[in-house]
Amino acid sequence: MNFKQRMILHNLNLDYNTHMVNYEKQTDRTLNMIMNKFVEKYRDIFNTYNFILEYQDNIFGVLTYYILKNIQGVYPFNLKVYGKIKKTKHLFYNKKDIITKWRAKHKKNTIFIDCFNPLYYVDFSEKDFNDLSKSISIIDRFTPEQLNHLCCFFNLWDKNNKELLVPLNGMVISTMNEIFNKMSIGNTLPKIFYDKYCNPIPDIKVYELNGDESDFSEYDKILKEEKDYILFYKCPKEKEQFIIDNLNFFINSRNAAVKGYNLNVSEEKINRIKEQREEYIGENIYS
Repeated sequence: MNFKQRMILHNLNLDYNTHMVNYEKQTDRTLNMIMNKFVEKYRDIFNTYNFILEYQDNIFGVLTYYILKNIQGVYPFNLKVYGKIKKTKHLFYNKKDIITKWRAKHKKNTIFIDCFNPLYYVDFSEKDFNDLSKSISIIDRFTPEQLNHLCCFFNLWDKNNKELLVPLNGMVISTMNEIFNKMSIGNTLPKIFYDKYCNPIPDIKVYELNGDESDFSEYDKILKEEKDYILFYKCPKEKEQFIIDNLNFFINSRNAAVKGYNLNVSEEKINRIKEQREEYIGENIYS
């Protein structure tokens, strides 16, 4: 995988498979983290703001709605939904949640939530979404395989939902290589990925680790700076599992230690990726 591909995957920041635990358990942990962060961010305004879901009449809309309803079951807040609701209307908990677009646009003190997942720019055009800068997504980090797991969590795998689940059928991809191949059409990415995920340009850094508890102070540094770097790790081969078990629990999946991807990768490969980065920067300075 070359530098540009790694950069796009880094900036997408999906919850790639860290190979640390069963991927279904990782999905469950990530779902809980996303719900907890939502509560932490908005709890103080739950009583004074309206949360409005800009609904898509598909599985991504249903999953977003179900996650929000799970949060609402513990922390009450005013949730309303607008958009085309036909194929999925039978899956709503409460029909009173549905309002017209006119009412949604005229409510004051609103937080808009969309059903956006970046991988589905491949299957849906950009016009299917409104201005994403004015809304948030709570499913934008999930990989296709994780979306399948979420359907299991919410008991959506049912013969009555067969048509609804078509976009996820067979989508059991979770690794960075698999996901990049999914995004590519004829080895070419849709323009939206270049427009949205080729900036910022992360630097490259290599950490020399011992593979034991003496590395924990280095882990603190890694966690603080991983947003700005594509990271590689070197350690004694017999210590690889220690790093996978201990570092990957805390770090974003884009920089999790993965054998063959960024853990004990050859010096030649790392240098080649560094050269590609410099070439990319040089090409874009004058473009």
